[in-house]
Amino acid sequence: MRLAEQDIDWHDGNLVDIHVAGLPGSRQTIRLFLDLYPDEEGADRRKRYCCTGEGLKRVLFSGDTGRIRKHSKSGNIDFMRVEEGADSEILTVSLFGGALEAEAATFQLAEVKP
Repeated sequence: MRLAEQDIDWHDGNLVDIHVAGLPGSRQTIRLFLDLYPDEEGADRRKRYCCTGEGLKRVLFSGDTGRIRKHSKSGNIDFMRVEEGADSEILTVSLFGGALEAEAATFQLAEVKP
């Protein structure tokens, strides 16, 4: 599923892990592992998702790992959005303790089954 088309409550979500692959050589990819509430209906627990950016063009991450970890119980994601451009998408994640911005050809979101 394309990330831009998802109706997920990003606020109070958790950034769990970040993987950047393909440097150098093959096509670069970024994967964010996130614990998110699946909807705005007040679900009682978060579900694990993988957000994959294929054809990564740029990535910028800055964060205080201690603060990000400290806010993980209540949710370390302040907000998250995707902007669509002519030939790429830009993912912006504002964290309590940092920020992440990535530009890729496309971002996909999939639930990670336990």
